[in-house]
Amino acid sequence: MRSIWGGLAIGLFLALPLWPADAIVLDRTHESQVFHETRHYRIFLPPSYETSAERYPVIYWFHGYGERSNLGPPHKEYDRGSDYNGDNLAKFVATHDVIIVKWDGQNGSSSRPYNVGPVETDRQFPIYFPELVAYIDATYRTIPDRDHRATAGLSMGGFMSFWIAGKYPGLVSSASNFMGSPEFVVGPRTFPVEYSHDVMSANYAGVRTRLVTGSQDFIQFYHRQMNLLWRIPTHETENFDFDHGVPGLAKTLAFHMNAFANPLPRPDTWSHTDVYPNFSVWDWTVESDRHQRGFTSLSEVSRAGFHSSVREWLPGGKTLSYTHLKITTAPLYPINQPVPITTIRLRDNWIHRTRLPADSEGRLHIDLDGNEYEVHIGSGLAQRSIEARSIETGPGAPITTDFQIADHRSFEVFYHAVEKHTIALGEGNGDGKANHGEQIVILLPDGDAYRAAELFSDNDCLDLTTRISDNWATYDYVGASAKFTVARINCAPGRVVQLKARVVIPNKPNHQIREVTIKLPILAPDF
Repeated sequence: MRSIWGGLAIGLFLALPLWPADAIVLDRTHESQVFHETRHYRIFLPPSYETSAERYPVIYWFHGYGERSNLGPPHKEYDRGSDYNGDNLAKFVATHDVIIVKWDGQNGSSSRPYNVGPVETDRQFPIYFPELVAYIDATYRTIPDRDHRATAGLSMGGFMSFWIAGKYPGLVSSASNFMGSPEFVVGPRTFPVEYSHDVMSANYAGVRTRLVTGSQDFIQFYHRQMNLLWRIPTHETENFDFDHGVPGLAKTLAFHMNAFANPLPRPDTWSHTDVYPNFSVWDWTVESDRHQRGFTSLSEVSRAGFHSSVREWLPGGKTLSYTHLKITTAPLYPINQPVPITTIRLRDNWIHRTRLPADSEGRLHIDLDGNEYEVHIGSGLAQRSIEARSIETGPGAPITTDFQIADHRSFEVFYHAVEKHTIALGEGNGDGKANHGEQIVILLPDGDAYRAAELFSDNDCLDLTTRISDNWATYDYVGASAKFTVARINCAPGRVVQLKARVVIPNKPNHQIREVTIKLPILAPDF
């Protein structure tokens, strides 16, 4: 009897696999109608895909600089193999019911993927993403809904993962980012714009987000700043003792699996900002005639109303008032019935009341310009909220008198972090004082030269909507920029205005922020 059971045990042991079956890894192409060309992708399928009828959630993976869908970084290969101690995409798919699609960010002959920073071709990868999703859903056994769809990526791909998820929260339920730059120049080739994730957290209502950082990563300063600003309960972050790469890959992929199992509901109230003149989000549509760089924003959107504006930059840039917007709501209202609309232009409290008929689907079609508006829909009033105008400054900025006023006076000023240029900033009489009607730049000393400051103030008589970006890519290779303000003084002479000034002191990879409070006496014009 013992020998019979022994033989049976040996037979059963030999029949069982000694290790999990491998993921199915395929390199494929499809014909893109958006790009009018053949596009490549790599797909990771679970081992059981070919023998089962099961459907699977999908994670779309965006690779980094110099990579392709079938080519990873040297010595840090994360598709498969022994790098990262074998923690890679194929290993995860081999043991989890999920599909991973690694799209190809190739943009012509450039090593820079995704056509960002700078915008060099007409390929718009965010516009292509819904087409790729539709193709994958039609070709493979996916679970074709937002609750079971995610984005993830490394470096430039991490930037893209967050950008795509924020642009399409109705398509994606979670997004992760391994050490991506927070900022790139993106958008249409004829009017690209500087896009920073720092000010975009409102785009992620209904989306879980995760940012992976590294204590040895060259982008770590910018990640800390971003995490300070993303004060949303559905955002998480984890730091690893690592340089630039994908440490703890399986842990982040497990974050997506948890998001698939516990998807966030569609939000009742949401906000969205887009660099493209025309876009759709949460079944609302915005069309415009904007043909210059800018951001179109809808905020606090609900059945009861919304805010809208078009700005040169965020959060406090000039409104592009001459832009025409056509906003089509979701099908929320009684079909073919008139609905009361109250529109308030916030710059002067101009109020317009009318009744608009909902169409045959229950949608309203509302025409506005690019000014900041508050729109109430129906008989009730939506709760009014004031749009944020500035990034918060740190607490307790000390008062200083150690600064210079550039009103067309020449100073030696830092550009590109560490280069010094003698230049006249601002417009005025050059006396180094703040005169009514001048445009000035505040300069803070740094050694034997000065740094131009970004300014923040609640004083309506200071126009702080002109902001200049100084790109630091040649210094820290991130692609981000320092900002400074050209302030137009509309304040009455004799008034003293208080403002905060901020500069970034370069010390890669751990730059330092210096913030001070300045009291500025306003003098009569003297030209």
